[in-house]
Amino acid sequence: MNNNKPTILVVDDNPSNINILLNLLKEYDTIPCTNGKTAIDIAKADDIDLILLDIVMPEVNGFEVCKVLKANPITKNIPIIFISGKSNVDDITKGFEIGGVDYITKPFNPLELQCRVSTHVKLASYQKNLETKNNELALLNEKIKEFAKKEFENITNNQNSFMSSGNIDFSNLIDNMTLDK
Repeated sequence: MNNNKPTILVVDDNPSNINILLNLLKEYDTIPCTNGKTAIDIAKADDIDLILLDIVMPEVNGFEVCKVLKANPITKNIPIIFISGKSNVDDITKGFEIGGVDYITKPFNPLELQCRVSTHVKLASYQKNLETKNNELALLNEKIKEFAKKEFENITNNQNSFMSSGNIDFSNLIDNMTLDK
């Protein structure tokens, strides 16, 4: 896979549907998959940016796949777009309730599908970037807390030594409190 391109897992039990989607999504790295169990395994093992998921499949249907992926800490943040011939409100609502980010009914408009995929890939990228920055800030915050604690201890120790000597030199105390480290 090309690491510069987002990776999309395309899950549908109908190979012709997969071929249509692969042809529409040539700008992405795509992984075709024809069943739900394999889709779960791939999502756990690979760095997947988005999943296009059919609902009606034998053995493990798309709703079950989504539930499993959303319950797993490794895969819970992968956006899932359902693509299905099921167009009733109950199915669409269920798709969103169990964690899907979008729902496209078959037959779909190719341009609309490409736009929705592009939007969700960008949103997922922004989310990953935000999480990375938040983690970096949390680490930096911990370092600042440790530094501040050490400096406070130094100030307290210096204050105690100045007070016990009876010779208080505030300019020396202030010089020792700088945070230029």
